[in-house]
Amino acid sequence: MISEQEKSFVAQRYSMMNDVPSGMFVMRDDFTVLAWNACIARWTGIDKDSISGKNITLFFPRFREEKILSKLERVFKGKEHVLFSPERYSDLIACIHSKERFRTLKIHANSVASCDGSSFYALFTIEDITALSIRMSDFQTIRDKALEEISIRSSVEEELKQKNLILQGILSASPIAIILVEKRVVVWGNEAARKLFAYDHEEDYIGKDTRSFYASGGWYQAIAETIVRTASEKNLIEVDAEFIKKNGEIFTGHMMVSCIDPGHPFDKSIVTISDLSTRIQAEHDRVYKEKILSVLEMAGAVCHELNQPLMAISGYSELLMLGLEPSHPHYEKLNKIHQQIKRTGAITKKLMSITKYETRKYTGQEMIFDLKTLKAPDI
Repeated sequence: MISEQEKSFVAQRYSMMNDVPSGMFVMRDDFTVLAWNACIARWTGIDKDSISGKNITLFFPRFREEKILSKLERVFKGKEHVLFSPERYSDLIACIHSKERFRTLKIHANSVASCDGSSFYALFTIEDITALSIRMSDFQTIRDKALEEISIRSSVEEELKQKNLILQGILSASPIAIILVEKRVVVWGNEAARKLFAYDHEEDYIGKDTRSFYASGGWYQAIAETIVRTASEKNLIEVDAEFIKKNGEIFTGHMMVSCIDPGHPFDKSIVTISDLSTRIQAEHDRVYKEKILSVLEMAGAVCHELNQPLMAISGYSELLMLGLEPSHPHYEKLNKIHQQIKRTGAITKKLMSITKYETRKYTGQEMIFDLKTLKAPDI
């Protein structure tokens, strides 16, 4: 119940409360509601006439809780201001914000003098921080998402860094020369590239124009034309060219070019170069051995076929010479025949001892096998 004196006091003291855009109400120490402004009536759906003079716990049961009673006891004793935080006490006074959610409230309780001055009322001031709470929640969500994305990005960047280090190690350890070229300038090369071109340090060739690595301007131009002509058709261009080392030594190399952008092949490309000198020498040795084998097979067959009639002719000439005196006019002729047979035998011995393949000019442009290079009795 509210006395007439108390009604008059509250009406006079708190008449402006209805004009305040925040929720406000005044409560006696026995939890009787003395004043209830229009804003809190709109938020709760409880009008002033329905709640004035009644115990607030009939409408909001949480006021019976021990923690709340303890806080309000200090207010009714006029000792302090109390804040009911929105994190724990937003539903102390249930206010509908929309169909989806309740209002998020920040509730303050202050001590104010009673009508007779012998005790204290509790003046509640209520802030609706729903919008701020939503924004804070959204901000927290965005912040958490951003932190998660940063964490993922950091993890990806670290993983990419590790992969790049591994790739760098693999490329650096490759026995094949690998070079990164941008705008026809070398921007990176592995250890094999440094060794292939006989440079002392990486700094000696980084930043150099690719022209300086070719044996001549002709080779440089020919390779450039090949790249332009085939870049749009092939993912990997393979060509052989002659290159020059720092010390001036020229070698033949097999080059593979991968253009990052086929439409602009010289903007950026990855090039590998392998020295063909060993392969060319091996091919030369193979052909040489095949020629030696062919000559040996031919020489063996020829010698085998010639030795039989040569032995017969030699035998017959010796028999004829035995029946003649050295003064006989035919003796000298038979002796010359016999000497030529021996000379022919020496030739067959040379043919059988072939160890290398050499030729010499015979007539015009014709080339014949050079028997004079063989180690055998003189002819």
